[in-house]
Amino acid sequence: MRNPYQPSKSEIRLTSILHALSDPNRLRIVQCLGKRKESHCSYYQTLNVSKSTLSHHEC
Repeated sequence: MRNPYQPSKSEIRLTSILHALSDPNRLRIVQCLGKRKESHCSYYQTLNVSKSTLSHHEC
């Protein structure tokens, strides 16, 4: 398993975060993570998005 890139705090830009969260699917995933911290990916299928869309936004 590869380690995902984790930027340092100084590399994070608010505009980039807000742009990413402007996608409704991604925003719902982040909201779910805020409530549940970690979940199996099948949990997010309840968001009524296709598997390919879900996979795209989880990466």
